[in-house]
Amino acid sequence: MDTIFAPITLKGNCSVYTLRISGDKVLKCLKLLGIKKQLKHREATLCVLKDSNKNVIDEALVVYFQAPNSFTGEDVCEISLHCSSYIISKVSQILLSIEGVRLADRGEFSRRSFLNGKMDLMQAESILNLIKSETALQHKLAINQLRGINSNFYDELRKRNVEILSLLEAFIDFPEEDIPTDLENEIESKIKQLIKDIEKNLNDKNVGEKIRDGFRVAIIGEPNSGKSTLLNFLSKRDIAIVSDIAGTTRDVLEVNLDVNGIPVILYDTAGIRETSDIIENEGVKRAIEKAKNADLKILVVSVDNTNINNKILELVDENTIILLNKIDLKNDDFFLKNFKNPIIEISL
Repeated sequence: MDTIFAPITLKGNCSVYTLRISGDKVLKCLKLLGIKKQLKHREATLCVLKDSNKNVIDEALVVYFQAPNSFTGEDVCEISLHCSSYIISKVSQILLSIEGVRLADRGEFSRRSFLNGKMDLMQAESILNLIKSETALQHKLAINQLRGINSNFYDELRKRNVEILSLLEAFIDFPEEDIPTDLENEIESKIKQLIKDIEKNLNDKNVGEKIRDGFRVAIIGEPNSGKSTLLNFLSKRDIAIVSDIAGTTRDVLEVNLDVNGIPVILYDTAGIRETSDIIENEGVKRAIEKAKNADLKILVVSVDNTNINNKILELVDENTIILLNKIDLKNDDFFLKNFKNPIIEISL
């Protein structure tokens, strides 16, 4: 198998750039980089890097991990270089000149870690989720998966399944034997409990997926009801143009929020109404589509226009909150359709 290398830090306006090398040619790579020091396992050593003409390239911090006690299970070294384009290019050229050494593919270090039994598939998949985590809950979900908490749960299910299977096989293989009847009841009880635990795990309403990818909230309503004002208020900045002219918003505006650790994707949509304007009509179509695919809909209703059209009413379900806006304009003649949904009164 080839020895691979790749950066594990981003190149940019920083001082340090770290390269990871993994494979059976790690020590040869270090030798051709002019490193003569005896490196100790898991100890950082300051080394002078030189080319084939003994010209000094850099002074770098090198950490060597001896197989199998490394991230990939192979010999690994991590070289922290100064973040110079010349240094990075020079070191990469030397490594690529070695037969059997190449640049790593995307995710190849994690793949080798999985193939070499250093982590299971769920842990390998969690690494990208951990890197991309932006909220406390996203981080918690990814770190638990990386530590094997999810894997332990499924491994336990498997063990219980194997135990039940072995008991069932005993009934099949030894039908003439006097097997206690209470054992049969025990097997049935174990099967029912196993099914219950699996169903509970499957019926979590994709909570983990929502935490990872974001909880989608669509703001819908009639034109000029206050949808864009709500978006600006929640995001604490002027993202959407606010005007007393109906139909200002034509496209879907998107904002990412962190609400108590939950990633929320907030969509401001065009006012839903019948229109002959081609562009506005396309905006209405997109608004309806976003609302149908959202996890939660916030229907903004203005007290001065409570005659909600049927296109909007068709979108109202148990995952809809009614936001009654401009309550400072409410009068004694005010009337709102009889919704079972929660109604929140506000004046944006």
